Amino acid sequence: MTKILSSKDVRYPGTEWYSVGREPRVYEAHAPGDLLGVHAELMASNLLPGEELRYLLYSPIWDGTWAPFDMSAQPASHALAVTKGRFLLTRDLHRDDTDPTVFSIPFDRVLLAECGNAHLLGWFSLRCVLEDGPGRVSVLFRATGAELFSSAIRHYRQALPRQVSMVGCAQRRAAWHDLWKRMGRPDVREVRPLILDDEVLLAWLRAGASWRYRRELLGKRPQCHRPENLLLWTCRGAIHVIHEPDVHPKSPSFGLTVRTIPREAMRLAEVAGEGTLRLALGRDKVVMYVEVPFDKEYRDQAESLALGLQRPVPPCRGELGIREAAGGPLPY
Repeated sequence: MTKILSSKDVRYPGTEWYSVGREPRVYEAHAPGDLLGVHAELMASNLLPGEELRYLLYSPIWDGTWAPFDMSAQPASHALAVTKGRFLLTRDLHRDDTDPTVFSIPFDRVLLAECGNAHLLGWFSLRCVLEDGPGRVSVLFRATGAELFSSAIRHYRQALPRQVSMVGCAQRRAAWHDLWKRMGRPDVREVRPLILDDEVLLAWLRAGASWRYRRELLGKRPQCHRPENLLLWTCRGAIHVIHEPDVHPKSPSFGLTVRTIPREAMRLAEVAGEGTLRLALGRDKVVMYVEVPFDKEYRDQAESLALGLQRPVPPCRGELGIREAAGGPLPY
């Protein structure tokens, strides 16, 4: 559910000046009263009586409208809450012609939650089913706040229904320990904070970067055909790590995004082509497809995962058309 509210400035507690949304950092709050500007009142008024607040943060304006991985958002300050059953996101563009907005997104409407960063820029995104259809709600922020947004996703994953596993604690620790040794440091740094204490690693797929060479006047120019990918399959769902395509084999990029996919949203998986696992994510009658490349040595694992996920895809209105849920196209 999305609400449009009237604009109203709220002062800092105990001060005589107003928030313009340009504070220096993202920070964790413990109650709506710890938020700045309009977010304190908006968050307090939209929490239901007795609703458990699991996590809360404030994020100031990032002066930009786009990020890698087709991420886009309008410059705005935000407050993000994770409750027992939903995300609650308040947004203030700090413009006289636009009122603040509140997005209420129940967990059973989420297709995937995504968080990543590149240099100074970080992003958080929910692909979900909104009141008027499929959509995407995104936040751009200063990358020093990436750990706080990762914590929001972890609290969200903790609130999802638990699945009983027959695998013992020792086996769980051994499987994760083996994986951490095989993963690169950037992947471990972004993924490890998301893993829950009782989460069981079932399988993983990996794809290294692949290159094509394009003929030009002065010779052949390399072009990244497929960036590095990693898919972790656990008892809680899937975690998909995607690296930003490198500029050159000797000039790596630094962008990395992590998608967490809840088990309840996974409808079907199939091996498409020589090295792609195609996941169908669904909520109600909305279906979204995610393609995960893998190297040939992981084909047996990919086929096993596809066989293990045999729930039929419901009738749909077509593939999910991702759009920013903040009032139309962005000005470029």
